[in-house]
Amino acid sequence: MMVPTALQFLLNFLGILTTPRSSTYFSFVTSFLFWIGISFEMPLVIFFLAKLKLVTAGQLLRGWRYAIMGVVTLAAVVTPTIDPINMMIVAVPLFVLYLLGIMLAWFA
Repeated sequence: MMVPTALQFLLNFLGILTTPRSSTYFSFVTSFLFWIGISFEMPLVIFFLAKLKLVTAGQLLRGWRYAIMGVVTLAAVVTPTIDPINMMIVAVPLFVLYLLGIMLAWFA
């Protein structure tokens, strides 16, 4: 679902029609799917860290400010453009995944 939407946006950015090369297309899609897949594993990693008693839900909840700074910094590095809207499209789901990780840590 994310790849066609991202490609449509990026290929028509600022009204400039772009035709990607196959090498750049495959490297972009592979990288994009890799990082999305890694980010969706974050709640499971937090769950297992809590299961091993390395972190607790309380610690993670108290560190929400640091989590926001980390998520926003990561989103700024990962996004292909410099606009804050695109960055927030990446940052908000990452922070929601962090909160889901806190909930899973509480269950652990």
